Amino acid sequence: MMRPPGRAPGAAARVLMVLCAASTLTSCSGRDSGQDSGQDSGRENAAPEAAPPPAPVAAASERAGTPPAKPAGAEAIDAALAAAQAFNSGTTADLAAVAREEQKIRQASAAAQVAARDGGNAEPRIAAARRNAEAARSALAAARTASASAASTQTAAVEAAVSQCAATPELAAYEGCVALTAEQVTLAQNIAALDARHAAADAVWSQERPRLEEAAAAVALAGLR
Repeated sequence: MMRPPGRAPGAAARVLMVLCAASTLTSCSGRDSGQDSGQDSGRENAAPEAAPPPAPVAAASERAGTPPAKPAGAEAIDAALAAAQAFNSGTTADLAAVAREEQKIRQASAAAQVAARDGGNAEPRIAAARRNAEAARSALAAARTASASAASTQTAAVEAAVSQCAATPELAAYEGCVALTAEQVTLAQNIAALDARHAAADAVWSQERPRLEEAAAAVALAGLR
């Protein structure tokens, strides 16, 4: 039966419209829920993302930076410094060597005097003592000549290098020149110590040589009696 135009739908028609709307909403909600569940399940089952690789660590030389370039003329300064350091580091051994040779002279003189007092078979013993003393004396003389030559060479080289250090502000501030100035003081002290030690050894030789000769003379006189 046709409804007159402009008339509101009846109760049955309204109920039918509500049921259709509810059915449509349920269907859409089901699809949305299924899609959401599928997406959530996919995200749960997906493999975890890999952690980013660690950043590379720069080498120590790279972190420290490139060392500053040496100023012009630094090579000659370094060479003079190294030579002076070598001389100074060897001074202790040189002093000990002088002391050993000096002690040999003392021991030879004492042995000759003992042989002269004993009298028995004294001549060959005194002759051996004199040879030992003279060998020690020769070693001391050679060492003193070598030490004096090396000291002169090092002194001249260091003085020239120190003068060169004053040539430019860059060299004056160069660490090798700073170290060379201190090494020059040590060099002078060591040269003086070596000179004094050799002079002391010469004094011992001057003291013990007459005693060696006296011992030999005493034995020779005893043989004439």
